[in-house]
Amino acid sequence: MEAVKYFLPHNLNDEVISLINDNSIITITDALGRVEFATDKYCDVLKCRSFRVIGETHELLRSRLHTGAIYKALWRTIKMGQQWNGILSETLHDGSVVYLDTTIIPIENDIDKNTKYLALYNDVTKLHKQKDDLLEIKTETESFLESLPYNVFIITKHGKILNVNKSFCSISRAELLGTYLYDHVELPTFDFFKKNIDFAFSTKNINQFETYKFDRKSKKRFYKVTVAPIFNELGGMFSATITIQEIVKNIMIECSEEE
Repeated sequence: MEAVKYFLPHNLNDEVISLINDNSIITITDALGRVEFATDKYCDVLKCRSFRVIGETHELLRSRLHTGAIYKALWRTIKMGQQWNGILSETLHDGSVVYLDTTIIPIENDIDKNTKYLALYNDVTKLHKQKDDLLEIKTETESFLESLPYNVFIITKHGKILNVNKSFCSISRAELLGTYLYDHVELPTFDFFKKNIDFAFSTKNINQFETYKFDRKSKKRFYKVTVAPIFNELGGMFSATITIQEIVKNIMIECSEEE
């Protein structure tokens, strides 16, 4: 515990220091990154024994010669005497990975002018895993929505596109976001289209209707549109889901008539 006592106020008693050792994730390393002290909590998180850590190169800090960009930035910062903060990860002997929100503080000994590095950690492994899980779910959901054979829009009462599952009318998803759905509706069907959207918002009920659009070859294509209200916790309706699906059978009938 002498290493920790060196960096703490002298009026702290052994009981307080013991609490820090048991509950705080702390290490102290020398200028070369070799561990001089590690709290019991640190050893618990990394599933290692203190005698295997002391004197060894700090795995989380790596060597200052490490080629990884994050470690180059880390060592460059602390060698300049500045505090560094970031997320460091370590793969344990059992294959699991821990993520630690890390703050490293350079401290110079006034007596021998040697610099040591005090590192404080916060275990954010669970938070990181939750973030990865949410990202995976989001990716799977987006992939599923994009694979749907029809367009799905979320719009405001005034038709502003808040979200869309994929491109529409040769316009990319990114370009559609923030525009108005009505901007992509042809003039001959504009009033009819908007009237049906407004009807769903005013009645707060699902509304279905059919419309048409001419493609680049001036061929008339028919679509089925479903407007479904989205309610907030107070029962208000400020947005709606719009699905637009091409009616293939109508196209086939029209083709037969032309023949």
